[in-house]
Amino acid sequence: MYSIEQLQACDFILKRIINDNQYPFFQKNLKLVIEVNGVLWSGDFINFDGRRISQDTIDEDGDVLQQYYSVPGNNELPLVNKTWSYYANIIKPTTPDPFWTNPFRRIVSLPLLFDKLIMILNTTKEDEMKSPLFPYLLNAKTLDNKLTVPFINLSNEKLKLVSIIEITQ
Repeated sequence: MYSIEQLQACDFILKRIINDNQYPFFQKNLKLVIEVNGVLWSGDFINFDGRRISQDTIDEDGDVLQQYYSVPGNNELPLVNKTWSYYANIIKPTTPDPFWTNPFRRIVSLPLLFDKLIMILNTTKEDEMKSPLFPYLLNAKTLDNKLTVPFINLSNEKLKLVSIIEITQ
């Protein structure tokens, strides 16, 4: 079971992978699947523009504007930063090895990708959970396509991550 903050970090890694033209999943529309009260949902845990996380906010003057969070380097998202650092050490080891290859360039199956994302996700801890991001599953859809909502509030929920799917329509 995972927190919304952990799944936001996982979704960030997934979105970086599908936006990298060196990976087999480049430009695939992959979504994490969670179980909420016995119902399977897919959607986005973050808004991502290809480089950074974004979210609408209201400033002190009452204006609505886009807030951007770059990773690495943003202290407001410690869990996403830590997860990214762990992933970065996998794709580029700290000691040079002429026989080493980035394993994510060779992953072509969703089950293996899911397994590696879970491995990365399991390096996170409860004390790293603060985040300014809304605790929402965005663009939420049930897997049976019977219900679509703009978001689901998942604040203080423990969530079961069950799969990754590719949206092809």
